[in-house]
Amino acid sequence: MLKRVTRAKTFEFTLLSSLAFVFLSALAMAFYQGGTQTNHQSRGYAFLINFFSDLGRTRAYSGAPNTVSAPLFAMALALVGLALASFFVAFAGLFWTNLFSRTGAALGAIAGIVAGASFIGVALTPANLNSPLHTTFVSWAFRAFLLAVLPFAVVILNQNHYPKAGAWVFVAFALFLMAYLALSSYGPSPRSPSGLMIHATGQKLIVYASVICVGAQAILARAFLRRQNAQFHKK
Repeated sequence: MLKRVTRAKTFEFTLLSSLAFVFLSALAMAFYQGGTQTNHQSRGYAFLINFFSDLGRTRAYSGAPNTVSAPLFAMALALVGLALASFFVAFAGLFWTNLFSRTGAALGAIAGIVAGASFIGVALTPANLNSPLHTTFVSWAFRAFLLAVLPFAVVILNQNHYPKAGAWVFVAFALFLMAYLALSSYGPSPRSPSGLMIHATGQKLIVYASVICVGAQAILARAFLRRQNAQFHKK
């Protein structure tokens, strides 16, 4: 019973953290001090041209100190990283039923922890201070995220107690994520204005898809635990 309560609280924390990320990142955009990778003179935050990482720069591309935007974004990303890691650990506990499910859930949880830790790493390494390490954390965050959702999709499809809708949420997100990783590796150069817009827009889409995916899964998991609790109390 205590484990179910703890998992329920974790899923609630995940959902609230997803909403907090949207709010805090939007607030960070409002305070961004201007400039893009190709135009240092632009004003404010251009949603389709600036990257999320621009929000975390200690000094904006315009040259002005990014004193409000940077800590807001770092807080939002660190919160998401913590929520993501804790979510996958708690989620794995729902499938600790047989060797196949335990193996898949364990693999997914490990990859989820790596993804969460990588997002925290992104928050702690502003792009203008340590670009190589920042880029490495970004790369591992999304790749590990993909490695987290795929095993869980397989596990959900091969059991009969958790809603199959959860698997299709992960499958849909995995397809989006694979497309984004392909864009990152083989897409046009972000050094050109058109290439920059394509990459920045693609990043926005996958980040918000991540929020929707994890938020939806947290809602499904919370509802599943409530049904389990109701059945437990009827006995």
